[in-house]
Amino acid sequence: MSRWCASAAKANRDTATPTTQVAVSQGTATHQAFYLGYNGPKKSWQFMTTTTEAATTTYPVALGGPAPAAGTWTHLTGVYDADTEVMSLYVNGALTGTADRNATPVYNASGPPTVGANITVGSTSPYDPLTGAVSDVRTFPSALTTAQVKAVYANS
Repeated sequence: MSRWCASAAKANRDTATPTTQVAVSQGTATHQAFYLGYNGPKKSWQFMTTTTEAATTTYPVALGGPAPAAGTWTHLTGVYDADTEVMSLYVNGALTGTADRNATPVYNASGPPTVGANITVGSTSPYDPLTGAVSDVRTFPSALTTAQVKAVYANS
């Protein structure tokens, strides 16, 4: 993905298990360049990135939205804007969280986007699977405005 990016997906969790569950991600050799999904321990949707390929990376995360009920479709959009270095999470078209500035995101991921789990490059073992369904996944080569996110949500 480029330094300006956005990803959107609809997620429907079958169960309310308190685990991390990923709707869409893109792997690097060591971590994930980004992922959109559910943070079970925090009972919140999240858009997370990494700052480096090193083992000591930090994970800036934008959290937001209510804990979803099992069997409910939720539209997620994660946006990273390199001009402001801000990560934003939109849930059902509304801005629900932003992250501290991430000046060094790992957006040169060598892995393809992955739907329904995390996976690192070269691995055949996905982890953090979403127990449910994912639909209408979209990636964009530039950051979306709030109005654009609302339009994507309205047309999904």
